[in-house]
Amino acid sequence: MADTNIQSTQVKVTLPQQLYEHVQRKADQYGLSLSSYMKHLVVNDVDEVKKLEKKLQSMNLPTFQMSEEQERASELALEEHRQGKTTLFAEI
Repeated sequence: MADTNIQSTQVKVTLPQQLYEHVQRKADQYGLSLSSYMKHLVVNDVDEVKKLEKKLQSMNLPTFQMSEEQERASELALEEHRQGKTTLFAEI
């Protein structure tokens, strides 16, 4: 039996006209309202992520704790990336 105590949140999404028309056509194709179709897309995406996480967990890959020095270096690198201080190389 479905849980009737699930809390819902309404979400407003703004799409470019061309994307909106594409999504509306897909919803019509499946006989769904736009909101039902978009909810379906999100649920499928979450399911795919859960399946991937489960697969990765079942692989029993070894994990190692970073040293404090490595953790500080990675946090600094991430912050520099967020600030746009990194360069993307297409080919090396």
